[in-house]
Amino acid sequence: PRVSVKVEKREKNHADLEISSAAVSDSALYYCAPRPTVTENTSALYKNLV
Repeated sequence: PRVSVKVEKREKNHADLEISSAAVSDSALYYCAPRPTVTENTSALYKNLV
């Protein structure tokens, strides 16, 4: 995968986002959601996984 996240157990408020082979088109503001943020029915989000 081109994108990976590393979380240190000692640093609970710190995570590193790594993008391999980064290009100018990857420039963006990336947000971190360390826990689920969807509060409604999530079954629709995963319907294509089965």
